[in-house]
Amino acid sequence: MPAVASLKELEQVQLMLEIIKAEYPDAYEKFKMLFKTHRQVGYKNIAKMILGESTPKKLKGLE
Repeated sequence: MPAVASLKELEQVQLMLEIIKAEYPDAYEKFKMLFKTHRQVGYKNIAKMILGESTPKKLKGLE
């Protein structure tokens, strides 16, 4: 299924990821493994927790 974002937006994100990978290779690898290991949790849920927008209990509707 094609991405909703425009090609320009996707290329901007890819460039930013390459910059972060170059500047912080260890942290980049740790985040990569976090996403890979917990793929079943969902990227959006992981992103909400990273951004401080939600917690596990909020995501489960317990708060």
